[in-house]
Amino acid sequence: VVMVEDVELLDEVTITAFATQKKESIVSSIETISPKQLRVPSSNLTTALAGRLAGVISYQRSGEPGNDNAQFFVRGVTTFGYASSPLILLDGFEVSSADLARVDPDNIEQFAVLKDATAAALYGSKGANGVIMVTTKKGIAGKPKISFRADARMSAPTKLLETVDGVTYMNLYNEAQFNDNPLLEPYYSAQKIQNTIDNLNEYAYPNLNWYDIMFKPNTMNQHYNLNITGGGTVVKYYLAVSYDKDTGILKDNKLNNFKNNIAIDRFNILANVTMDLTPTTKMDINMNSIFENFTGPLDNTNEIFASVVATNPVEFPKFYLPDEKTAYVKHTLFGSDATGGMTNPFARMVRGYKDGSMGRITSQFSIDQDMDPVLEGLMARAKISIKNDNRYENYRAYDPYLYNIKSYDEFTDTYVLQQVHKGTDALGNPSITREGEFRVYMEGGLTYANSFNDTHDLSGLLIYTQEESKNTGIYRPEDQTIQRTLPQRNQGLRARLNYGFMQKYLAEVSLTYTGSEKFDRSHRWGLFPALGVGYILSNEPFWSPLENILPNFKLKYSWGRVGNDQIAGAADRFFFLSDISGAGGYRWGKDFNSYYGGFNINRYANPMITWEIAQKQNVGFEVDIFKNRALKVILEYFTENRKQIYQARANLPATMGLTSNVYGNVGAVKSAGWDGSIDLNHSFNKDAWITGRFNFTFAQNEYVENEEPEYRWPYLSDIGWPINTWKGYVAERLFIDQADVNNSPRQELGSIPQAGDIKYKDINGDGRVNSDDQVHIGYPTVPEINYGFGLSGGYKNFDLSCFFQGQDRVSFFIDPNA
Repeated sequence: VVMVEDVELLDEVTITAFATQKKESIVSSIETISPKQLRVPSSNLTTALAGRLAGVISYQRSGEPGNDNAQFFVRGVTTFGYASSPLILLDGFEVSSADLARVDPDNIEQFAVLKDATAAALYGSKGANGVIMVTTKKGIAGKPKISFRADARMSAPTKLLETVDGVTYMNLYNEAQFNDNPLLEPYYSAQKIQNTIDNLNEYAYPNLNWYDIMFKPNTMNQHYNLNITGGGTVVKYYLAVSYDKDTGILKDNKLNNFKNNIAIDRFNILANVTMDLTPTTKMDINMNSIFENFTGPLDNTNEIFASVVATNPVEFPKFYLPDEKTAYVKHTLFGSDATGGMTNPFARMVRGYKDGSMGRITSQFSIDQDMDPVLEGLMARAKISIKNDNRYENYRAYDPYLYNIKSYDEFTDTYVLQQVHKGTDALGNPSITREGEFRVYMEGGLTYANSFNDTHDLSGLLIYTQEESKNTGIYRPEDQTIQRTLPQRNQGLRARLNYGFMQKYLAEVSLTYTGSEKFDRSHRWGLFPALGVGYILSNEPFWSPLENILPNFKLKYSWGRVGNDQIAGAADRFFFLSDISGAGGYRWGKDFNSYYGGFNINRYANPMITWEIAQKQNVGFEVDIFKNRALKVILEYFTENRKQIYQARANLPATMGLTSNVYGNVGAVKSAGWDGSIDLNHSFNKDAWITGRFNFTFAQNEYVENEEPEYRWPYLSDIGWPINTWKGYVAERLFIDQADVNNSPRQELGSIPQAGDIKYKDINGDGRVNSDDQVHIGYPTVPEINYGFGLSGGYKNFDLSCFFQGQDRVSFFIDPNA
């Protein structure tokens, strides 16, 4: 790492909404990260976000390939509506979080997060949840330069499941049964326990570790990237091909002619070409394609894992060897209990497979025309983007035959099997799913940037956008509805003006006017303003005594309004129209045995429905420390008031005779918090260097308005509590004896309590414990605190790095049935 001169730091540019801007002149809250820091031992880019970006709350629920996308939020969860995730733009084109997950970090030029209103206001009704912007690399003039990168990655569970052996399990089960009712005979006889200890017969007396049978301790994955860049004065290019091979941790078996472990093969192809058509005209062509093939079991890894946890280790083996009567059958003799009702995890894993493919091709064409002859600093631009996305999935399964031992002869060491469930011998007909999307985005406008007398800096833009997307893969009759088949459309006109005076006083004003097809004409269009100001104290003459210690110090503030039009799914749009189906009807007559078909109202029209509104404020400072700016500190405080959240009404009387819920923009949430970062960047000499980074995010929210029943007990209300907080009962202690049960509040929780059971608290003191005694417990299930820190150091061609990330103020609730 070579430290750059201060003048280069001042000229460093960052991607912003529809443009780029010098970092020094930015008054909005924009977080950037070097693409090198996103290179992690995972083929999923979203897993690299946790702890690396101030203002981003991120966590991962599953490590299964294909289902391992991290959930992430800009400055926390700020709505309980349909969509709370940020808008994601890849080279200026809206993509999904699944598309972001497949981006190769080796192909990224810049990665930025737009956090406050001034940064995101130009995205109008799509910017309330923040914006993530990614740009891919462009060509660099010069001789062709070829780069190749190969990674081998090992993936393993962070903690392995620890289970007792079968003998311990049986003894503990008998002990629990005795404590429950001492008069009962032990469920597991002493003979069964002893024969299991002696390993008399592994099929008659199984002693299994289902986890070891089903799962491997780890898996190896691969990643390759080959790219070439170069060009001359007219044409510059960047071409890249990536390949990823990801596999799961399920063990393959040879019972079937298909593989049951998860396997994903993915190819990424990127081509960016820049052509200077004339000295004042530039054309960019971008082709970005992803092709993916995948195979795996019918159930996901979490479902298989849950069945492993719930399965008895001594009840049956994974399958039996044939006895005399079954010696000639061709199917596998899977084990089960005597009723055939217990799940065999192994049979569940190998009973079938799913495979499929995905293809996504995105093409973008843009032209920039220098308009200096008309007005110095003026630039005209036009852009069109086209995306074609198709996905195909095929499911095939057979029904496993299940067997149990009817009798076992210890002297001959033979057993007789009985069939407890008749299955099928062959795979059934395929169940096919096809999905697709075709999207067209157009953009055109003017940008301007100029300086006057080294005193005034003026820049701005005026952009018109239009977008349309269609579902192209709908094949099921239930999906062929008007709401699903009609295209989704939105338009917008966006303007921004930036002004700087003497490189000390900064101001930014933006105004966005956008519309969506989802809403009635009276509420289809919205105006979203934003304002930001900044003050660079370090450029004042009075700062000169501090310039060697604090060469840069900037204060900034912003306010604005942005929207969120993703208030429901693609199958729930056009809120100004009623949704009526022909599936209704009524019964009448003496025994109600006469039926007449009719219509049913699934949703009532409401022309007042519109997008959510977020009013945001941000205040903060940026400071560089030491003359060489080796240390940079950023700290910001933010607030947000989210209104008009779409939800079902709860206080409508049944006497109105409504057949479905009525919805309205009635919810509200307020949020606030801090985020910041400390960056270290220092070179000891031309050969040795060190870099480091610490960042944190603290974001809290609470319900302000929530459509709820009129609770008798105020503590049942969610008002004032964070989103995603659970309710539950308060455990006081265990019941001592039956007298204690009789003299305690009646526990109306489904089963009759007895000595040794948990005694729950009667919160409202009415002598009963029921749903009225549930209170908010723990923290939200989305972390309120996210942080990360790391160091990198190098000497000549050797370097070493480490990174740590963590979360706090979060509760994780274990599923007792898993």
